[in-house]
Amino acid sequence: MPSSSNEDKGIETANVKKISLKKYVIKVFMDSTVSVVSSILCTADIRRKIFRTLVLLFCLTGFLYQCVTFLQYAFQYPTDLEIAIDKPTSIEVPAYTFCNDNPIMRTKFCAKYPDHCTLADKTICKRYPHYCRAVETEEIWIPKKEYYLWDHNMTLEEFVELGQNLTDFFNGIGGYQDIQEENVEGPFLRTKGMISGSRLGCYSINSLVDSPQEAKQYKQNSLFPTPVSTFKFNVQPDEILVPGDRPGILFSVHSQYEAVNPFERGIFMKAGRSYKIYVNMEREILLPLPYKTNCTNYTEDWLENNRIGPRSKKMCVQKCFFEFSLKELNCTMSFILYPTETRICSDEEMMSADFDPEELDKLYKCIEKCKDNCLKTKRYLEVQERYEREFGTPNETMEESGLISVEIYLDMYEVVRFQHRPQYRDVELFSVIGGFIGVWLGVSLVQVVDLLESLCRIFTYICRKKYAKE
Repeated sequence: MPSSSNEDKGIETANVKKISLKKYVIKVFMDSTVSVVSSILCTADIRRKIFRTLVLLFCLTGFLYQCVTFLQYAFQYPTDLEIAIDKPTSIEVPAYTFCNDNPIMRTKFCAKYPDHCTLADKTICKRYPHYCRAVETEEIWIPKKEYYLWDHNMTLEEFVELGQNLTDFFNGIGGYQDIQEENVEGPFLRTKGMISGSRLGCYSINSLVDSPQEAKQYKQNSLFPTPVSTFKFNVQPDEILVPGDRPGILFSVHSQYEAVNPFERGIFMKAGRSYKIYVNMEREILLPLPYKTNCTNYTEDWLENNRIGPRSKKMCVQKCFFEFSLKELNCTMSFILYPTETRICSDEEMMSADFDPEELDKLYKCIEKCKDNCLKTKRYLEVQERYEREFGTPNETMEESGLISVEIYLDMYEVVRFQHRPQYRDVELFSVIGGFIGVWLGVSLVQVVDLLESLCRIFTYICRKKYAKE
């Protein structure tokens, strides 16, 4: 083999001017293992040569068409969806957000604004007996009708002054997590409407929005289902500001990385009821670019940013709104959930706002950058409601007492996982293209390399021939 190779090189060097390009091409392909080309070149019958050439062109066209079509689809980066059932040993504890549906205590309001209130008459007391249970022993002051919507522009400072004290409202009485008052964050304002509406003071537990802390985990340590958290609330029905309103709370179970408004997807819990909430989870694992799912790993970004910033798409969007509102209004629009100590805008400020088109365009671009989480966790709640037993309060019904009890259970036995995987990996692309070559051209990998070597020899010969002429 080495002597033959040296002989070929000698011939190419010595006869570069004498041998025509056509003859050299025929010689190269005659030596090649690519039988298709060599069979065409060796055929003396012109009709058979034309026929074999047409067959080669047809197969080559078919190969190129199928190869290009496949690559166009493959470079769209399609994914397969894998569904599996996981049985984790530990799971992220959910966060909870809750609000008293009565944001202002009647006695505090009337004590501060006596001119805004009037004495409750017998009609009011007859229609709403829970409202005037103490009417025989003391005077009951209620707000005048023109002040029923006082909470529409309520500030956080007013809620702290006029709202229910956390000590009177909340009691974390046990469960896997022993939650005390110091574990509760808040208050912060939430609104019933996008632009305007009553504002409530809400509290959160386990919330890690814009926090450097890792997510809290729950590990099942019992053969029997035990509540991860147990709460007691007292909504004080006799402190309802507006006659006719019903006592209750808004309660949400959500991700630790997100702030929520319980009015959007929360559970309304009535006074005198006991609630058991069973939390089932689903996880969806997406793929980043170039795949169509085009997700963002917010945890990686959070770590790279020194544990600062949003850890979900929802909070990323909320941050865009917050920065826009702060720049345009110098306050925070009432529907924005991103944590901040900035003043909440009044209804008048929001209704009369004249936004800069350039800033609106920046807002839209900012929101477009907020991609889906690469790891999405969805929680589905099953809520059991029943009347609370009254033997502990013989002098009043449970509804009159205003007590609400809540137990949270996590289903750790089965967590459904939806995982997107690449439909074609690099090795699979190589195999598919190789299959096309084999079907259409009957060429192996060795022959492909041989063909490339032959083409290189021909190209080198052309360059030498051109140089020899000069």
